[in-house]
Amino acid sequence: MRISYYSDRILADKAQNLESAITSYSAALSVYTKDAFPQDWATTQNNLARAYVKRIHGYLLRKNH
Repeated sequence: MRISYYSDRILADKAQNLESAITSYSAALSVYTKDAFPQDWATTQNNLARAYVKRIHGYLLRKNH
């Protein structure tokens, strides 16, 4: 999966980059199905989970400051 760079970009707004990554990963899952592309599906699921964790972590950091 080559769209993982969205969630790790340094430029621009990190929160917006995470939202773009989540949108991209979700869209990719409509193409990379578990049956047709099991490895790509698993990688995309993992990247999507990591993006959600980063989003939650950022929310918790903002909430606690």
